[in-house]
Amino acid sequence: MKKLAYILIAAIILTSLYAIPVFAEQGKTEHTREFKVIGYYSGDLFDEPVENLQTDKLTHVIYAFLIPKSDGTLVELSKPEQ
Repeated sequence: MKKLAYILIAAIILTSLYAIPVFAEQGKTEHTREFKVIGYYSGDLFDEPVENLQTDKLTHVIYAFLIPKSDGTLVELSKPEQ
């Protein structure tokens, strides 16, 4: 009888372990499943003003392109205010 009780308890524990991934999946938010639409913009290399871009279709905008010179310094931005 004792052996049957141990087998039953082990079966319950093993069965409950299979349910853990199901509960973990339910905890995900919608935000983690959405795609990110990223746009890259460099004012010096792109002649179009920011106002004319369709930024409403983007979730992120990266403005981070610097041009290195041969001596290791960087080319100065002509429009740093953007």
